Amino acid sequence: MLPLLDDPFNRLFDGYAEVTQTETEYAGTIFLPLDVVETVLTQDLGFQRNANAALEIRIDGDVSDGSWVWLESSLSDWQLHVIRHESDDGVEAYAHWEHSLITHPLQRYRMNEYQPETGVAMLRTWLREHRSDRFPDGLPFEVKPFYRRPAWYRTFVRNASKTLANWTHRIDSRGESVPRVDAVGVQHV
Repeated sequence: MLPLLDDPFNRLFDGYAEVTQTETEYAGTIFLPLDVVETVLTQDLGFQRNANAALEIRIDGDVSDGSWVWLESSLSDWQLHVIRHESDDGVEAYAHWEHSLITHPLQRYRMNEYQPETGVAMLRTWLREHRSDRFPDGLPFEVKPFYRRPAWYRTFVRNASKTLANWTHRIDSRGESVPRVDAVGVQHV
């Protein structure tokens, strides 16, 4: 959505328009270019572009490169939502199972019964089992541990910096009431 609408939407509907993706949504890395992954999702697996998704930002600050949904039928109650982030290796896929925008828009917006574990399990199964003329041996896909992906150190630095900044601020704010002695030996309150 438009950034100007995020705050009013959040206040009116108690939901989200921008979300931070966490590690619980990481389904795996597909070692293919972004456009090939999109073709596999849409033509082979039946996903559709999700134009109404929140802005998905990974914890390291990387903004997603697209969002797709799979519904069993047009009026399904649930949808599999897949979010892609381009990486040096190909595409990091993130997923969650959520209420359908079509049948339950407010519940989806509020993230009621949002299930990352279910979505990740579904997408991993589909990626492992996918076979086609183009990929007779399956997709080049791997679930990489966090520390083997470039985002891990950016996340670590961001979290460590934030923690260190908060800790330093607490010390500074406490230190205001503690007497300090300067280099000359004069005490300051």
